[in-house]
Amino acid sequence: MKAYAHLRGFTLLEILICLFILAIVGMAITSGLHMAVKVDDALEKKSKLLSELQLAIIMMTNDMQQIINRPIIDELGQESAPVLLSENSIELTHAGYINPFAMDARSTLQRVAYQFEDSHLLRITWHALDRTLLNRPDKQILLNQVKSFHVAIFPANNPLTNLFYFLSLHQNTQYVNMNIAIEVEMEIAGLGYVKRIIPLNNRIFRNFSKKNVMPEKVGM
Repeated sequence: MKAYAHLRGFTLLEILICLFILAIVGMAITSGLHMAVKVDDALEKKSKLLSELQLAIIMMTNDMQQIINRPIIDELGQESAPVLLSENSIELTHAGYINPFAMDARSTLQRVAYQFEDSHLLRITWHALDRTLLNRPDKQILLNQVKSFHVAIFPANNPLTNLFYFLSLHQNTQYVNMNIAIEVEMEIAGLGYVKRIIPLNNRIFRNFSKKNVMPEKVGM
């Protein structure tokens, strides 16, 4: 028994100090893990926002770059220009509406609008170019948490504006070598300001006379 007399265990104070240190280390680890989870969650949300933004820009670019000179008849029986522009929306007729093997009885042209409404960016499409009161549009939310959405067409004296469009109908104006583009500017919560300039094919606007308007059958 005397052989073990010189051995001693930890005192209560030493045990308390060890427990205190372990508690501090545990709190630090927990705090670090919590921060890592928050950062990962924030990155995931931002990545999702970026993916949605990229998809929205791709869709807008595809639609706008294929704008075509095809007016439509609206629900009230009035003719609407190929492109209608307001500060927070744009409505247009575009080509490239895929119809593989003509399986659907419809045109390859489509009427589409991009509209800012209640912090959402909407893509609105119609099943036919020429509408009736029964022709209800389909609405798709492209982006959420949108603070602002502005669309502009430049240069200002271009055939896309309604005034120049109707002048060209009456004057048979030729538009050659017009470098036309659409500027889209958005502010999105979490991403900030985003600006995109979409160049258009100026060959579409070389002749805006009535004889070059697409036949009525394309709206069937």
